[in-house]
Amino acid sequence: MAGKIIRGLFNEREKIAEGEIDEFFNNDNLAKILRLMQAYSINSEVGFIGRVQSIPIFLERLSYHFSEGKIKDFYDLSQIYNLFINSNLNEFSSIVELFVITLGELETQHFRGANITNKFMEEFNNLLAIKTIPFRLDVIKDKIFLDRINSPREEEMKKEIYELINSTNFNEVNIHFTNALINFAKRDYPESIKESYLALEKYLNVCIGNHKLDALKSYEEFEKKFDVERGAFKIYHKKIKEKIGLVYNLRSDISDHSDKEIFDRKDFLEETARFQLNEVMNLIILLDSFKKK
Repeated sequence: MAGKIIRGLFNEREKIAEGEIDEFFNNDNLAKILRLMQAYSINSEVGFIGRVQSIPIFLERLSYHFSEGKIKDFYDLSQIYNLFINSNLNEFSSIVELFVITLGELETQHFRGANITNKFMEEFNNLLAIKTIPFRLDVIKDKIFLDRINSPREEEMKKEIYELINSTNFNEVNIHFTNALINFAKRDYPESIKESYLALEKYLNVCIGNHKLDALKSYEEFEKKFDVERGAFKIYHKKIKEKIGLVYNLRSDISDHSDKEIFDRKDFLEETARFQLNEVMNLIILLDSFKKK
């Protein structure tokens, strides 16, 4: 078992996480994370060693990173909630990382093969995914990291999309777009690619008032209904259709049911799903601007 002082956390983190906790996590999210930590904590008898408990070890280790008295009871995990809500993003990430490090060390020493740490990380990532919180616990070069999934610019675009589709008319768009984000976070990239396309298709369907057409045919109707040939797009308006065609083809070609064998469908999937999401977000933002003028 490693010592009480764990290095590489808080201000020593390899990549300092910038921002405030409430930008991404609300109090309910934090309460659920705490409940998950409690559920996966170790509290078992181990042969002649006696009872092995992860919470006291974790809290004692954590106490060395805070001023004296911040952690008053090494057996009470609930006090972490106050640390969570008063922490910045870097502190929050460090607290979670320290919990996983402690869990992993105890598992290696006393419960080899129990898979406790991996299960916690999977459940933690699933929780963040269903809440569309753009972070993920990962192992990078044998180190535990809680890191962002999206860039700050992608987060800005995501917020803009939700503002555009925040009405009952766009309920289906909202559902598919959210599913695309959730599946991306859960690493189900083929499903994310499909749901991204469906978000675009349903958006165009709503705009033209016809829910029976695919995205390409819907865009042809969109062009007739709205004045697309303006400014630079008087020359390049066909490029919009080409982009929609690419989104459509990626969804079709990546499908398990596709009979095309033109590339390895399992290669470069994360990057392809990220590309698909960004293309769809850019297209919806652009198409919406045509509707407003």
